[in-house]
Formats: sequence, structure tokens, C-alpha cells
Amino acid sequence: MELTSALSTPLSLSVAETRELFFSPIAKNPSLQGLIRQYNRVTRRQKLYELQAIKEILQKAPSCGMQPKGKMNLSDNCLEVTEIGAYLEICFDELKCTIFEKDLPEGYNRADLTGTQIVKLMAMEINDAIVRHRVDAAFFARTASPSDSYNFWDGYFKLFNTAQGGGSIKPSLNAGSGSALVPNQGLVILNDLWFRASDELKMFIAQGLAKFMVTGDIYTNLQQTLIMGNLLNTPQGLTQVNGKIYFMNVEVVPMWTWKQLIENGTATGAPIVDAHWALLTVPLNLAWGDDTQAANVEADSNKMVIWYDINTEKVKFRFRQMGGVNFAFGKLIELAQ
Repeated sequence: MELTSALSTPLSLSVAETRELFFSPIAKNPSLQGLIRQYNRVTRRQKLYELQAIKEILQKAPSCGMQPKGKMNLSDNCLEVTEIGAYLEICFDELKCTIFEKDLPEGYNRADLTGTQIVKLMAMEINDAIVRHRVDAAFFARTASPSDSYNFWDGYFKLFNTAQGGGSIKPSLNAGSGSALVPNQGLVILNDLWFRASDELKMFIAQGLAKFMVTGDIYTNLQQTLIMGNLLNTPQGLTQVNGKIYFMNVEVVPMWTWKQLIENGTATGAPIVDAHWALLTVPLNLAWGDDTQAANVEADSNKMVIWYDINTEKVKFRFRQMGGVNFAFGKLIELAQ
């Protein structure tokens, strides 16, 4: 399929166009859909005012007047955003002797690649990289990280251990990280998390609103359990429907990048060998904030700009946006590490 050239010099995408190009893929990607709640009008901070369960509010009606009974509890966690950006460049000479060489322009101004299929492809690759990086950073970024790829905010796992409004969320289960998984261990991990869930979380589980998110090795271990269970005809609460795995009717989502990020030290600052992590929560409990739909965004926000720098003979790409994460309720989180 031939890609048409749609870029000008310089290219400046509008807020709406950038939202479609850069952020729709997160919602459309089947492996990410429904895992994070998005707030798209956050320019600085937003309170996560979420109503908790209201209990025991009925009383005998008074003859006149009223006496309030019970209370409405609100989560007061704050979602703050910070500016993030992507900056890349490509030189004409770097594309010689590659599969792109036949598409390189000729003539005096041949180093200017704007308006070519090559730049269009690169813009698409940058789009995909931003989507993947944004999701990984949502879970694993730490402001204290020595890596400038993960130091722009505190991600969910860091926030769980320094939780606001309710104390830190320590792992409720030792998943045996540090040694290889044994057969059926993934099932044991999910089973223990499921039974340890708070009453509040179990209410969401009963409504089909909770999900397990697990490292890739746990997911593979569950697949092996399913195969052996089917062979031996021994159902264990683990099922597979249309290619998706469920435990006790709760979907299990494989997070294939987690294991590498944990084992190389991105998650904790120190490498963890044979890491097995699992999270049971309600996707609506995990919040992502950005300013893609904010009414008062600056003119330069949410734009990708592509231009040719004649002094360096390079095509340059720049993208900026506000972004940040937090969660609402600690009682809706069960964690195994």
C-alpha cells in the first residue's frame, strides 16, 4: 500500500488532529482498552473526587425536620500533570544504503526530506513509540529515576507505595519473584489475590468491572495450566473465551513489557531477577490526565511540529504535551510482587 505524502514544511498539526494521531491508538489498542481512565482536560491538576460506597443511611422518618444520617465519602487524591515531550531528528546521510535509499530525493536540496514518504513513515513510528512509552511510564515512572526516560512523574507502582489519602499500599502477596515460576503458580497467585480483595473491590468484581494485570510469564504460566487442565478435565476457575483468559470471571490482561522494566531496575531502582508481578484493580481506579481536550491549551501544546533545519541538514520532530497519573482508592488495589 502506497503512503501518500501529506506533510508540508514545516508541518503543524492542530490539537484535534494530534489527539486523533497520537492518543486514539491507546483507546483502540485491544491490549490497553479499558485499563486506564482518561481525563483529557487537565492543564495543571484535578481532584479525583470519586464517591465511595454509601452505607446504612435509612432511618425512621422524624415527625418534622430532618436529621442527616451517614455520610458521602469522597476520595481526595490529586492528579497532577507535567509537561512531557519527544524530540528526534534524522539526517539524509543516515538513510543511504538502507531500504529507503530508492525513495530519497535528488538534486541540490535533496537533504530536505519533508514531504516524503520516509518522513510520513517516521511520524507514524514516533506515534507508536509515544503510545507505548506513555503506558509504560504510567505504571513505572519515578521522579527519582536516574533515567530521563522515566523521571517525569511518579507512576502507579511508585504511588502505591507512597499512597496519598489512606496509607501506602504494600504488596499483599509474595509472588515468588527471584525464582522461576513452577507449574500452576500463576493460578495460585490469582487465587490468593482474588480471596484477599477488600469487600469494596469484591463488589466491583461481582459487577464484572475488575481486571487482573500480570507480567508476561504469569500469563504464559496460566496458558500452560489451561492446556493441562483441559487435558485432565479438571476445571480450576480458569477459563479461556475468544482468546482471553479469565479467572473467576475476571479478565486477565498480559502486560508484556512489565517484566523487562522490572528486571532492568526501572520499576524499583534495582534489578529484580525472575520478577512476577500481578495487579487486581478496577480500571476506573487508575487515572491518566492530559490536556488534549482542554479549552485553554497554549498554542504550542498538543502539537507535533516537523521541519527541515538547513544549517544541520536534518529533519527534526518535536512534540509536547501535559501528562500525569494517579489513582483514586487504595481499597480497590491488590498487588502481588
